[in-house]
Amino acid sequence: SFEDHLAVKGHLEQPTSRFSIGDQCEVIGGALVRESEDLNSRKVAQLEDGCRVEILEIGSCQSGKRLAIKDSHGLQGWLSVVARTGEPLLRLVQKAWRQKRFPE
Repeated sequence: SFEDHLAVKGHLEQPTSRFSIGDQCEVIGGALVRESEDLNSRKVAQLEDGCRVEILEIGSCQSGKRLAIKDSHGLQGWLSVVARTGEPLLRLVQKAWRQKRFPE
């Protein structure tokens, strides 16, 4: 399995490692949005399943679970990509577009 593959490599990848700034995502686990990356910061909103968000920043805390996002209404804040149980809270919908060089 994918988890075994990561374990064999000697480290577990952080949950945020599959996300990039500019990615479009969908909330799948009723994510709680907070004011900052700190899990004790003020609650800003609770996003329902199906909400679309854009990633603004990848968190730097050791948990590797926090992302700064903006929703379609302009709400900004921080959320976790996985719950304490390990269940995913965010699904990648569209990777950020990056300019690629085409072969000559």
